[in-house]
Amino acid sequence: MTGNRKSNQAVYLINEPEDMNITALPAPGNLGQVFSVTVPPRITPTGPEPESGADKSYRIVQLDSSLASSATRYQLAWWKNRATYTVTTNQTNALSRNAIAGVLKSPIVNPGRYTCIQYEGPSRINSIAAVIALWANGDAAIPSAAGQGQVDRVASGTAPTHSIVGFVTGAADATGLTVLVNLQIPETP
Repeated sequence: MTGNRKSNQAVYLINEPEDMNITALPAPGNLGQVFSVTVPPRITPTGPEPESGADKSYRIVQLDSSLASSATRYQLAWWKNRATYTVTTNQTNALSRNAIAGVLKSPIVNPGRYTCIQYEGPSRINSIAAVIALWANGDAAIPSAAGQGQVDRVASGTAPTHSIVGFVTGAADATGLTVLVNLQIPETP
């Protein structure tokens, strides 16, 4: 983590950042706040991500209210409106394919609700099915043109064609169609 990061460590949340799907923010000024969490060392991972000692950074955002259905865990989110901290999982509603905001971590987020997106640190992310067996450590994950809220693969050593979401650091899950990525999404919206 960099020492000149503009983050608010004293953030009041009702739920865990990876389980937030609320209709109103708990405190004025919460929207857009960024914060980092370091998982204590020697914690036994409870999920599919290596959590012991991991640094993860989040931003509080609002999900696009015009979405036809709820968003789910590990979907890629794009900026719809940076000024209002509104994100979307529908690429056609996004500012551009390269306007990456982060990864949704809550199991479900209803349209128009507030949640946290992760933009830095280890995270699983949805992958398009066509490349799930090809992922290897060091590959770059970029926003997919083929699927909503998914990433596509750029082999290690190949120039990426779009903004990089992060780099693969673990095995892909062919059943859940996810890949473990060290997220490197810019903090500035």
